[in-house]
Amino acid sequence: MEQNIAKNNFVSLATQTIEKKIMLETYNLDMFANDLFMSKSKLTKKIKLTTGLTPTEFIRNIKFNYAFRLFKETDLSIKEIAYSSGFNDPKYFTRCFKRAYGMSPKEYKSSFNKAVGYMWFNFNMN
Repeated sequence: MEQNIAKNNFVSLATQTIEKKIMLETYNLDMFANDLFMSKSKLTKKIKLTTGLTPTEFIRNIKFNYAFRLFKETDLSIKEIAYSSGFNDPKYFTRCFKRAYGMSPKEYKSSFNKAVGYMWFNFNMN
């Protein structure tokens, strides 16, 4: 039980650390390790052990989670969301997004907007 709490605390701390610097396009593994007062090799082992991901995959997942929040809570363009999520190239953001989720950000955004519009339409009809 204590081990699970320690893992959750580490993942939470690591997530908060990345979220604080999410808009830095140059945020990398060296900076992440320094922010957590760890060596890169120690960080890599700890992230892999607690999440099953590499640090790069972990950082990218945090960035995508932030992007999902922006899709849902704002009317920003895909380009603006990419930059706000720490990607310095919207095309790279799109490629990574499509590889990870099986659809482009544009497809995701349009399906999300249609669902919201549909719910609103039903709400007004009742």
